[in-house]
This record gives sequence, structure tokens and C-alpha cells, in this order.
Amino acid sequence: MIISMKYLFLLQLTIAFLVSNGQSIILQGKVLNDSDSTPVAFCNIYINQGSIGTHSNESGEFILKVPENASNDSLTVSSIGYGNYSQRISDLDTKTNLIIKLKQYTMLLEEVTIIASKDTLAAIIKKAISKIPQNYPRKTFYLDGFYRELVLRDSTYVRLLEAAIGIQDKGFDRTVDQLRTRVLAIRKSEDFVNYSLYSKMHDLIYGERNNLYETFKFDKIRGYNVEGFRFLESLLVKPFDFELDTIQYLDDEEIYVINYQSINKGSLQEIGKIFINAVDNGIMRFEYQYKQVNKALVEGEPILTAYGTNIIKSAIVQYRKIEDKYYLNFIQWIAPFWKAWEASNEKDERALQFYNCSFYVNAVYTKKKDFDRIKNRDAQSKEIDLYGQEHDYDPDFWNDFNVVLINPLYKKAKSDLEKEKKLEGQFDEN
Repeated sequence: MIISMKYLFLLQLTIAFLVSNGQSIILQGKVLNDSDSTPVAFCNIYINQGSIGTHSNESGEFILKVPENASNDSLTVSSIGYGNYSQRISDLDTKTNLIIKLKQYTMLLEEVTIIASKDTLAAIIKKAISKIPQNYPRKTFYLDGFYRELVLRDSTYVRLLEAAIGIQDKGFDRTVDQLRTRVLAIRKSEDFVNYSLYSKMHDLIYGERNNLYETFKFDKIRGYNVEGFRFLESLLVKPFDFELDTIQYLDDEEIYVINYQSINKGSLQEIGKIFINAVDNGIMRFEYQYKQVNKALVEGEPILTAYGTNIIKSAIVQYRKIEDKYYLNFIQWIAPFWKAWEASNEKDERALQFYNCSFYVNAVYTKKKDFDRIKNRDAQSKEIDLYGQEHDYDPDFWNDFNVVLINPLYKKAKSDLEKEKKLEGQFDEN
């Protein structure tokens, strides 16, 4: 479908905002650990208290485009376990790659005076669950964000989609089904996914699946009070082991990092980490994965694993506190390709297809007067794959939009997808 005039207006408004009063300032560089110069991944990088922002990638790299009239504002970089960095933009050398070093703040376990027993850690998690209604927004707010969807067949990248997204959220006590999303722009490669006959028939009969909505299902806090979505409470009911990993800091506040793993004799094991603010009991971050612990499950065949590991599905979900509430900051997940996870490669050998998807929040609007609400008739369908939707490719929009740089480890994606045609040409045609 051709992009609507309303959406075109929103695109133009976004571009006009970024380049108002002159060309935009481009801040580009790398965030490193001050002690050993290792990259600091998924940092919050923003100005104006978060009104314009982005994130560092897995290698600490970032690029942030801000309007020229923001030169007197400060660039802020923050990450759990590190002290904040803040510097006036006019004092930065924007003509070179910035090297920003964050000082790490982590308490060694030997310094912890309380005994971190399983019961104590379970009590900390229980307290955090009880504080969700106070710590997370329960009224409508709006997110501007950047969505990236990569599909792999074994180690070969076979599809790329990137989108500028608006999310209208009624609050964390609502399920994903009540989200409303707006697509401002899409760019995508050719589709080299190997579809099975079953997957094609399934789509014809039951419809497709929109992975943007699926992304929010990885948020363990969302729908915490809705029957069937109470994952957090299951940590306290089902058999899990808990262990204190470290105590980290953010803005001088202690953050408990608690490891957990399921105790079971089945084929899959869940392991993860929960980051809990000791001051307000807010859950700031989740990391979890489902691992294959028995490789001979069905007729001697191993089930799907990602990147050659024994991980079946994994996710990282992080939140950022704005005023007195925690809002989604980013979600990254890896999981089997829906309905067509098993395929064949170029040598007609058995291959496995899976998603590597991310949603990064660029801006949060907490007041209804600050955003254009998404009407139900204008919201994205949950049954239509984003890749199948048609939007005119606008290079000018993407030149000014704040994207998260692709991890250098994923640069193979570019070479895999450009075997026949440059990505820019594919974006233009698709």
C-alpha cells in the first residue's frame, strides 16, 4: 500500500524537526569501559532529558543526529553498572569520532555484608513484583522507536527490515494485544527466506504474524496482573535456583543482579538475570534464554539452536526511569523463524532459520498533549507481516532518523544480502 498523507506529514514533521534551524549535528563515536577499554553495549545516549536519543550497539558504537540549535544542550550517556557521562555538545569535537569512557561501579561479592541466600533473593524478587503497579506506567504514553529484523539461515543472512515506529501504550497492566503501533517508514532487502509449503498454506488459512507485536511479548513485566501472563510470579512458584551475581550501581543507587535457573529434568532449561534497583525495587533489566539440555529429543535429531549454540530462544529487555516511572528502553530477541524454521541451504542440506530482532526506544512521551494519538483504524494489524507492507522508500528520512548502528559482527549481513544488488537499490525497489 502507498503511504498515507497523514503518515507522509509525520515523516516530514520528523525530518523538519531534526534539521530545523540548519543542518543537524552528527555525534558519532564509541563508548568504552574506562578501566580496560572494552565496549559498553546498549548505553542510553540522549539530550534534552531523553527527548532525542539512541543506543550504543554491542560494540559500543553509536551515531546520534540532533538539530543544530541543540549545541548548548548536554549529551548524556548512561548504563547500568557505570557512572553517567555528561558533556555540553558545543564543547565536543563533532568532526571526529568521540571516545566516551564510563567508570565502572560494581561491588565485589566479598564486600556484601548480607548473606544472599536463596530465600533472601526470592524475597527481593517478590518485593519487586509487588511494586510493579507503583514503578511502571499504567496510563497511556507514547514511544518513538527504531525496529530492526534480521533473518538467518544457519549463519547466512537472508532478510533485513528496518522501520521507524510509533507505539501507543495504555500501560504495563495491559497485554500486547492492546498496543497500537504506527509505521512511519520502512526499508527492506530482498527476501531470501526459504519458505515451506506448510508455512505458505498456514498464512493463507490463518493469516500472517506481525513480529513487531511479537517483540513486546518478550517483555516479562507486561500484563503482570493478567492470567496467563504472570511469568514473574512463576519464578516464585516453580522450582528455580537463585544466586546473587553482583551489586552494580546507577546514579549512586544499588542494583541487585540476580541469576536464576529452572530446576527440571526436561529437555529445556530457562536461565536468566534480573536487575533490581535496591532503592525503589524497580526491575530495570531482564536477560533470559531457553537452552537445550538434551540433544537427542526426537529420533536422534537436535532441535533448533541459534548461532550454533544450544540456545533455543533468548531475549534482553531493559527499562529506563523517567521521573518516577520505568519505561521500556529496548528489547532484543532471537527465536526460530515462524512456521519455517527448518529449511535447506544452497547445498540442499538441512538448515535452520531464525530471527534476530530488536526494538530501541528513541523518545518517550508521557503526556497526551505531546503526541498524536493513534486511532484504532490507523493502527498496524497484528496479522500482517511488516515485510509484506508497502511503503515508499525515502532516503532523506533515513539520513536524519536516529538508527542504532549494526553490530560490526553482523556486517556479514551486508555482504550476504548484497550478492546480487546493493542494499540501497533493494531498499528503493522494495
